[in-house]
Amino acid sequence: MNERELLRAVEEPGDAGRCLCCQGALTGNEIGLTKKLLSRRALRYLCLDCLAEHFRSDRATMEAYVEKFRRAGCLDFQ
Repeated sequence: MNERELLRAVEEPGDAGRCLCCQGALTGNEIGLTKKLLSRRALRYLCLDCLAEHFRSDRATMEAYVEKFRRAGCLDFQ
């Protein structure tokens, strides 16, 4: 899925409790990171592994972003 298709897909209504790509269960941190990195208007979300794949990164980097935003006081990450 390219960037434009992904942004369109996350902003469409759907099952917010499952990853848009792999259908895995989501955590609050994964929902927050999807909003932070892709779109504040997101209604569907990606798990850390799928976010990492989209950004050609790894899960550890995504977890580091969660910690960075949490330390900064972002309310999406409690």
